[in-house]
Amino acid sequence: MKLIEFYTELIEMEKHYLIDSNVLYSIFVKEDRLHVETDKLLKRISREHGSKLVVHPLVIIEILSLIKYRAGIVSEKLARKEIYNIKKYEVLDETINLTIKTINNFEKHENIGIIDMILIEYCLNNHIKLLTFDKKMGEVWKRLKRGN
Repeated sequence: MKLIEFYTELIEMEKHYLIDSNVLYSIFVKEDRLHVETDKLLKRISREHGSKLVVHPLVIIEILSLIKYRAGIVSEKLARKEIYNIKKYEVLDETINLTIKTINNFEKHENIGIIDMILIEYCLNNHIKLLTFDKKMGEVWKRLKRGN
């Protein structure tokens, strides 16, 4: 791969957004207090040329479990169908990558779960932006992105 092709690919990847489960939840649950804000945010992102909304399998596990528990199987099936709509989302074909680095970062940062740390590491390793309403998760992602 030529350097210019790699650079172009890198820039395009920066337009990808990994969606955290709290963002997906607010999309699917219209009564959620963040639904309107999320709708505006996603409309803004959709206007960006070449942007993609990326969903990690761990997020799918979290969101489908949560929706089934809170809203029932019918709502869960509707959410699942929506998540796998290739016109809206890119579902990653990804395994769980639990490295020593991820575990060390998980243990180092308070108030952050292991799944959140796996998602943060995925974003950092693949130059993808993180979309989350979780303040702590966002802070850790920004700190690690800066290299601190």
